[in-house]
Amino acid sequence: MMRPDTRDHAIDIVVDRVSLMSPAAIRALASEMPVGIAEAIEDFCHTVALSPDECHLIKKHNVSIAYELLELAKYKEVHGNNVTVELPPRNAK
Repeated sequence: MMRPDTRDHAIDIVVDRVSLMSPAAIRALASEMPVGIAEAIEDFCHTVALSPDECHLIKKHNVSIAYELLELAKYKEVHGNNVTVELPPRNAK
């Protein structure tokens, strides 16, 4: 079953695919992403083997892969790379 069609769910797909990686590995992946958002999404989808539906949802909501990866790496560094820590709400600063 496909998740609801929201930007938060599109971001969750990105986070879910890399959540077990170390912050250094996530940063390395982010540094390899192309500058253009569309190109970065295509590259990310190929790299982590997302389904066409997942890739389409991320494209539809124009999710910045590099930004989301760097935010996750920063969050994991602050919280000691504890993969069981629940991520904060998207609008929280």
